[in-house]
Amino acid sequence: MDDDKEWRNRIEQKLDKMTEAITSLARVEERMAHCLEEQGRQHDRLNGHAKRLRRLEETGVVVSGIGRIVWLAVAAVVGGLFALFFKKVG
Repeated sequence: MDDDKEWRNRIEQKLDKMTEAITSLARVEERMAHCLEEQGRQHDRLNGHAKRLRRLEETGVVVSGIGRIVWLAVAAVVGGLFALFFKKVG
């Protein structure tokens, strides 16, 4: 009888340990799923930032080109005014 009781106790202890292990595995799985979701969100945010950065760079190129054209026009006007001034003076 005592042997049978010891055997049952050992089995119960082993079942308790297995239950704890399975519970721990479930928690780890939940954490991993959460981490993967978070990683996906961060990936999406990073892609969004990259797109915005590309748009800003493209806008910067356009603004830079417009700035050059404006400076060329200003230089032409100033050059024309100097030429006109020296024709009248000279």
